[in-house]
Amino acid sequence: MLLKIAWRNIWRKRTRSLIIIFAVTLGIWAGLFICSFMGGFISSMMDDSINHTFSHIQIHNPAFKGNNEIQYTIKDPQKVLTAVESNPEVKAATLRNIAYGMTASPSTASGTKIIGINPEAEKKVTAFNIFVKQGTYFEGKSTNGVLVGQKLVEKLHVKMHSKLVLTFAGPDGNIVSGAFRVIGIYKTNNSQADLATVFINTKDFNALLGSDSTYHEIAMMMKDPDKVDTVNAAMKKQFPNLIVESWKELSPETVTLNDYVAFILYILMGVFMLSLAFAIVNTMLMAVMERTRELGMLMAIGMNKSRTFGMIMLETITLTFVGFPFGIGLSYLTIEYFGKKGISLAMFAKGMENFGMTSMVYPTLKETFYWQIALMVFFTALLAAIYPSVKAIRLKPAEAIRKI
Repeated sequence: MLLKIAWRNIWRKRTRSLIIIFAVTLGIWAGLFICSFMGGFISSMMDDSINHTFSHIQIHNPAFKGNNEIQYTIKDPQKVLTAVESNPEVKAATLRNIAYGMTASPSTASGTKIIGINPEAEKKVTAFNIFVKQGTYFEGKSTNGVLVGQKLVEKLHVKMHSKLVLTFAGPDGNIVSGAFRVIGIYKTNNSQADLATVFINTKDFNALLGSDSTYHEIAMMMKDPDKVDTVNAAMKKQFPNLIVESWKELSPETVTLNDYVAFILYILMGVFMLSLAFAIVNTMLMAVMERTRELGMLMAIGMNKSRTFGMIMLETITLTFVGFPFGIGLSYLTIEYFGKKGISLAMFAKGMENFGMTSMVYPTLKETFYWQIALMVFFTALLAAIYPSVKAIRLKPAEAIRKI
């Protein structure tokens, strides 16, 4: 009965009620969309780091991690790779060679990280081939081909099929160098990495060293990303003489940024809920003031304070939750639409690429966040209803009736 009365009271002042419903809808939509945009931004960064740079888990010689020197290789790399690939949770894995040296063109030179990759295996792990914008990705049987980043191409003043000389220190400390041809130019979302990294075929890398088993890194991807920590812990025990690290350990700054953004999202929603609470309190307090004589009359004829309190509470909560599904529905449709189409930040692309950020954002929001918002809205309405309800039950019937 009380709920029925509260519902009728809401629509006695349609304009005022519709304003609150609109405010609730707009507040929820704005809050969720901003959260989804930030979530999509961080998710894009994390996916880019994992899928195209770090992979889920990497294995190294412990000494190589500390010194980055070419002599610290993985012993019996093929045996370790076979053991890794036999894990049912591993989707794909690959071996890499790594050296830090110099890449020189006829006009200038630049310090670079030289990575030797198995082209076919690398496709399955990081799909790096999708970033090749000009030329080919080690197609054919040509030897001594090199993939160079767009930024490095500009710095070295070279183009497709230009000759480059790669130089680095060998395992015995002697200088190793080789002539390579630019067979492809790549461009990722990280311009700094593009400037400092070149890729060659692992066979060509080992040929320079006169070896066929010099490998410094094993990178792998999981079938289920949620099991990365479990597999990482198991492999630490399986390979005690090697250092096994998940992407979280390889890129702790990404994890920190993700946690920080998650914290910011809750603060943002808190700000939106606080604004919503003030709007509700203001409107319901105005409603109570307008109905002073009516409420006084109800209390005079026997309506006790608890029922009066409950009626105002129900009016506030009901009014809020009328707008809630509209806000959630609008948010869901907007996030789904832009989650597929994406939001281009092309005007900031150059600056963002300097920090390894993508200029295309695909808003995303976990389903659990919708339930959390529902609880936040409920408690916001509950708290916002208390003051107007208390104000109502403090009215003195005799004085309230006399007010016009």
